[in-house]
Amino acid sequence: MSKLKVNLPDKIFGMDTNLLVVWVAPILVVTALLLTFFGVIFPKISEIEKIVGQVKDVKKSTAEVMNKRMYFLSVDQDELNSNASLLSSGVMPQKNSYLLVKIIQKVAESAGFQVSDFSVSMGDVKKQDIKQVAVDYEKVPVQLTLSGDRGKYLELIRGLERNLPVLSIDSFDLKINGQVAIIEVAVSAYFQPISTKIKIESLSLAEMTLKNEETALLSKIKEYKAFEAESPGGVGGQYKSYERSDPFFTP
Repeated sequence: MSKLKVNLPDKIFGMDTNLLVVWVAPILVVTALLLTFFGVIFPKISEIEKIVGQVKDVKKSTAEVMNKRMYFLSVDQDELNSNASLLSSGVMPQKNSYLLVKIIQKVAESAGFQVSDFSVSMGDVKKQDIKQVAVDYEKVPVQLTLSGDRGKYLELIRGLERNLPVLSIDSFDLKINGQVAIIEVAVSAYFQPISTKIKIESLSLAEMTLKNEETALLSKIKEYKAFEAESPGGVGGQYKSYERSDPFFTP
């Protein structure tokens, strides 16, 4: 068998041909190694780093869950449910102006006053956007005329200010006729039409833990008096009932 012979020039690109032949094999080996590294090994390193990051995230999440579990075990569940119920009673159970009149009537009667007249304007119901907590509330306003003992009108005002659901006095006009105080007052309460169920797992431990300001607020609200009134069932006209579920309830 004849051998194939390749005649190379003495110099290639100005360099000795024998010297170039000596370096061809190492260059090919280095090139193959580089192609192997960037084509196979480097992507694997990226995958390993990704897996290591995922393992760290799992460990962090597990530690947070354990901390939350320890916190919940340390909290009195009865007190927690009581606080949730207390906060829930701060808004109207349904958007019903006539129900609000009933509640104010009970507050007035506790101070010796009577509701002489009231006015409900459904057109005045406005949507209030509370940006701080990213929750939409609807304002439920009513106007009333109250009459009673002139010596007890301050007691009436305190009753309105320290009531559950929370009431806001928008305007107040007092007239005295002998021993009788006649008060024209505009009062508003609030209703949360849609309550998004809170995902406990998305809350951090810091968000679950009561701050000093929140503890003080709860203590203050506990001093408020809740006046419950049955829904009048559309007295004076029809109204739409809105159900509001407890956002802290987990089935």
